[in-house]
Amino acid sequence: MSLFAVLPAMADEAEKKTSDESKQEEKPITIDGVFESLSSHEISADSEQIDSYVIKRILPHGSTVKKDAAVVWFETKEIDEKISKAEFDLALAKLALEEAEFSFEQFREQQELDRKTAELTRKEARLAYDNFVNVDREQQIKAAEVQLKRSQESLEYAQEELNQLEKMYQEDDLTEESEEIVLKRARRAVEQAEYSLELTKTRTQRTLEQTIPSQMEKQESELARAELAFTKAIQDLKNARVKRDIERRRQQKEFDKQQADFKQLQAERRGFVLTSPSDGLVYHGELTRGKLGDKASSLQAKSKVTSRQVLATIVQPERLRIIADLSEEQRGKVDVGMKGTAIPKAFPELKIPVSIQSIAKVPYASNKIECVVVIKGKINNADLVPGMSCSIEFEKADKE
Repeated sequence: MSLFAVLPAMADEAEKKTSDESKQEEKPITIDGVFESLSSHEISADSEQIDSYVIKRILPHGSTVKKDAAVVWFETKEIDEKISKAEFDLALAKLALEEAEFSFEQFREQQELDRKTAELTRKEARLAYDNFVNVDREQQIKAAEVQLKRSQESLEYAQEELNQLEKMYQEDDLTEESEEIVLKRARRAVEQAEYSLELTKTRTQRTLEQTIPSQMEKQESELARAELAFTKAIQDLKNARVKRDIERRRQQKEFDKQQADFKQLQAERRGFVLTSPSDGLVYHGELTRGKLGDKASSLQAKSKVTSRQVLATIVQPERLRIIADLSEEQRGKVDVGMKGTAIPKAFPELKIPVSIQSIAKVPYASNKIECVVVIKGKINNADLVPGMSCSIEFEKADKE
C-alpha cells in the first residue's frame, strides 16, 4: 500500500478519536441529593429534673399539623408523684431553715454573753494583778516589817520589865519565895519574847524573800493565762461565728436550690404535652442532612424516651432545597453557580431547574463533601416532600 493511501486512513482514525473524547468530556455530571425543608423544627422534651418519659400518645408519622397543635403527649403519673414528694420535702426544708434561723439568733446572743464573760475574766485577772503590784505587795512587806518591829518591841518590853523587877526586888523587903515567882515569870516572858522574835524574823525573811516574789510570779502567770484565755475565747467565738454563718448560708443555698428545682419541676410538668412551633408535616425522629433514618421510627404509645431526645421534626414542604454529597472526584468537576436539573426518583417526569449555592470546604465524612443546591422557581407537584431523593445533572460549562 502506498503512503498516500495510509495517510487518509490515519487522519480519519484521529478525527474519530477526538470526536469520542469530546463527547466523553461533554457527558453531564450526575450526583444524588435529598430534598430538605428550608424551615424545620426539632421537638424534644427539654428537662433538667426528669431523665426519662413514657409516651402516652404521638401523632402518626407524616401527619399535617398547625402551629401550636399538640404533637406528643407523655404519661404524668410518675411526675405527679415526684411533685407531691418534692412539695413535702420543701415544706420540711422550710421548717428546718426557720429553726436554723432561730438557732442562729440564739447562738449570736450566747456568743455575746460568752464574750462578756471572757472580758470580765480578763478584767478580774488584770485587777488582781494591779492590786497585788500596787497595793497588796507593799502592804505585805509593811505588815512583815511591822510584825518584826512589834516582836522586837515585845522583847524589849519584857526585858525592861525583868530588869525593873530585879532592881526592885533588891531594894524591898519581900520574901525570897515571892521574888523568885515574879522573876521567874518575867524571865519566861523574856524567853517567850525572844522566841517569838526569832519566829517573826524567820517569817519576815520568808515573806520578803519567798512568799511575796512567789505571789508576784503567780500573779504574772495568772494574768498571762487570762490574756491567752481571752484571746483564745475571742478567736473561738469568731471561728464559731464564721463556721455557723457558712453553715447557715449553705443551708439557705440548698433550700433556694430545692425551691428552684420544685418550681422548675412544676414548669416541666406543664410541658408534658409537646406542641408544634409551626405549620408543617410531622416526621418521627431526627433528620440528618435532610435524610430520614434507614429504619422506620419505633416511637409509639408506651415507648420510653429520654430527655432531649429528638422525638419529631416539623418540616414545611412548601419551601425546599436539595442537600447532596460530592465525592472527591466529583468536587473537581463542579463549582458554585453551576446550573442543572433535578429529577425526583419518585416523579421522574418532573424536571426541576436548580443551581449550586454552596460547597463545603472540607469533607464531613470520608469522601463526602456537602453541597447545597437551590431550586429555581416553584415545584409543580404537591406530593414532593422533604426526605425524598433525586438525581441532579449538571452541564459542566453551564454556570450562572
